[in-house]
Amino acid sequence: MSNTDKKYQIFVSSTYKDLIVARAEVIKVILDIYHIPIGMEMFNADNDDQWEVIKNTIDGSDYYIIIVGHRYGSTKGNISYTEKEFDYAKKKNIPVLAFIKNENAATTPDERDNKPELKVKLDKFRNKVKKSRMVDFWETEHQLGQQVLASLVKIMNKTPRTGWVRADQATSSEVSEQLAALIKDNRELRDELEQLRINVKSKKPSFKLLLNNKDKPSFKFNEDVVLPSSYRREHIFIQQIYVPELNNTSNNLSNQSLIKNYNDIIIENEPIVSKYNSALELFLRKLFPLDFKLTLENIGTSIANKIYFSITFPSEMFIIDRVYSNDLWIPQWPTEIPKNPLYNGEYVRLKDHLLIIIESKKRSAYNMLDFYNIENNTVSIEIDNLLHTRNLVSKSIYATPLKKGSYKAEVKYICEEFESFEYQVLPITII
Repeated sequence: MSNTDKKYQIFVSSTYKDLIVARAEVIKVILDIYHIPIGMEMFNADNDDQWEVIKNTIDGSDYYIIIVGHRYGSTKGNISYTEKEFDYAKKKNIPVLAFIKNENAATTPDERDNKPELKVKLDKFRNKVKKSRMVDFWETEHQLGQQVLASLVKIMNKTPRTGWVRADQATSSEVSEQLAALIKDNRELRDELEQLRINVKSKKPSFKLLLNNKDKPSFKFNEDVVLPSSYRREHIFIQQIYVPELNNTSNNLSNQSLIKNYNDIIIENEPIVSKYNSALELFLRKLFPLDFKLTLENIGTSIANKIYFSITFPSEMFIIDRVYSNDLWIPQWPTEIPKNPLYNGEYVRLKDHLLIIIESKKRSAYNMLDFYNIENNTVSIEIDNLLHTRNLVSKSIYATPLKKGSYKAEVKYICEEFESFEYQVLPITII
């Protein structure tokens, strides 16, 4: 009888909660090549009576696979059940295939032991497993599956075992009964594996962004902004002098000629004038910001890792990367334009726009902005992780409303647990 007629029983051993996906991948590989996986899913390790059942199951297995992650596992006495199973398989001379997760592989906090004593035991156990003749190191579940497949094909050819055969090829009714029981276990295990996939897929994070703890924030528009006294004489808008203003001046020909020449210069240098007035307007608005804060909520059912989200503000908002202070750059009066001879230092009313100012990039334990970037009116932020039912609040962000109306900010999110971006629209009202 050839090896291809046999169905091998393969015991899969590991810690459980931190390696659920890895176990599922290994079991899938075994099932895909038409052999019989078996493991802790069938046992309650906390029940002392089950150890006898586990030993009997290992005795009846043809090969033993152990997957080692970054947790030592539950213990009974001074040794974990995983190490206990490994020692027993070695004692019974069952061929062992070992797969150890790389020490530097990416993990979540709940996938590693935090207690020093458990870390010491895990290191000793990993060193023990490394002495196995067939051992591979892995980082991703997909890589693990490929290694398991290659190792099983190799060892089945090199070290064939008793295995199981079809009932019509068996030499006794006892073999037929055992095979039927294993087929039933196989079917149940497939059903459990499918349910596990469904459960894992149904748990995912979900995000919601708020401004000042509101999903429909509003800002008050300031009708007039006064040019600070320290800037009035040097920084005013460049504009032509019109007839009502001429009536307030001396009517001698010299003054009228001077004013006409002034207006002509402004007309001839319209691009320069427009650029200066825009720069001055933006400078003034930066002096009078309001503050608000962003709150990112994880309203889903699982932790989110490696989060990236961005906020694209409407065209009525202008985004910059810091709060300005006394070192603010002041627009320089263009040398091509003479000073307005009639300027008297009155209040200045600004045009209709909207300016958003983001504070500094300093990192802080209380600052959600682990990283942010500003480009093309979009603020992008990265966060390491966020537990479900929890939220993170930013430091102050500053905005100067410049035009009344209703606008929309577009928010998009992605994290390791998402297959594609998810989106949110955030209404903003200027009143």
